[in-house]
Amino acid sequence: MPFVVGGYTELGFGTPQRSFERVLDSVLKPILTLMYHRKDACFCLALSGAMVEWLEACHPEVNMLVSDLVKKNQLSMVGGTYYQGVLSLLPSKDRSGQIEKSTTMIRLTYGQRTDTMFCYGQVFSPYFLHTTALCGIRNLLIVPGDECDGPFVMHEQDKAMTVFPIDAHAALLTSRLAEQAMAFPVYLKEMGQLVEEVSKTVLLLNLDQLCKAGVPPEAMTELCNLLFSRPTDHL
Repeated sequence: MPFVVGGYTELGFGTPQRSFERVLDSVLKPILTLMYHRKDACFCLALSGAMVEWLEACHPEVNMLVSDLVKKNQLSMVGGTYYQGVLSLLPSKDRSGQIEKSTTMIRLTYGQRTDTMFCYGQVFSPYFLHTTALCGIRNLLIVPGDECDGPFVMHEQDKAMTVFPIDAHAALLTSRLAEQAMAFPVYLKEMGQLVEEVSKTVLLLNLDQLCKAGVPPEAMTELCNLLFSRPTDHL
């Protein structure tokens, strides 16, 4: 299992524009700017359909930068459900429709055919493997319900998918930071220890929670430098 660093945003349609602006200015721009100057850094990014559409309408230069980083093989885009639909609550046709709309958006906007998805609401079942296989999805990023040491293969009849567990401890730390239960210097220290101690894991951070915590751009840059203090990989 590689050492993967990434982030995701779940801002949906109908979210006030100021919320998109805050995530962009305080979190997303520092990440992309640092990666532009750090040619050795790799990052996985899952953007909601609403975020991509908003960027295209209001900040097309950001989408151009993302596309450039994708071409340089520094950035891997991760798909999902376009409207943040929870798979277990969607009819079968809507499941495939939202996944395909997400992967098509990534291909047309950023020039990458992704075979990896992040599951909104952290809900997934082997029952959905037929749908994901039809959509060309082979990898899944999700916080596991139980402790898991590394990737595993999920099977359903003749369908299979590789599941990459997201580091639950990193997710918990970010959640505590967002709820003001932890100061940023403490969070940074805890994340530093995690980066040093784990050999291989997937650190996929909730960018909306980092924004909610009020992390300023310079602090976000400090966090990214810490995460990229060791070599990072693609899935």
